Amino acid sequence: MKHTIYIMLRRTVVIGTIICLLGSCGGGGGESDSSEVGDALFCIIWPLGCLDGKPQNSAALTGTEYYAVGGTVTGLSGAGLVLQINSGDDLALASNGEFAFAAALADGAGYSIMVKTQPDGQLCLVSSGTGTVENGAVWNVTISCSPGTVEANIGYGY
Repeated sequence: MKHTIYIMLRRTVVIGTIICLLGSCGGGGGESDSSEVGDALFCIIWPLGCLDGKPQNSAALTGTEYYAVGGTVTGLSGAGLVLQINSGDDLALASNGEFAFAAALADGAGYSIMVKTQPDGQLCLVSSGTGTVENGAVWNVTISCSPGTVEANIGYGY
């Protein structure tokens, strides 16, 4: 039991010393900047949140900017339209106008928007639905709806 407490205490002292040393870096002369020091501290304290020594999902430490992705819906006559971005974030829409997905994307992230669910009696198509977020919000996605339905043609190998 004493040995276990000693090891835990020793680890705490070592980690605390490393944090103090890294925290005092950035005073001049070196090539590192404060975001690199912050990344190193984050990875020491929370190693599971790191990949190749860089924090994942840590905008405050890395300085990564996040931007909205959205656009305009036209021709929609009622509820039932569901859009999806990057096979994950769903957005249900019931009227024409501007829309934006709830989750913002990091600068440099790719996006792909598709119609997950068509509204009853209408066919909605996506224009400008794929691209990369580059230094600002994306507002050029257009969803155009018109009367019609999607028909499935199931073949039997003919």
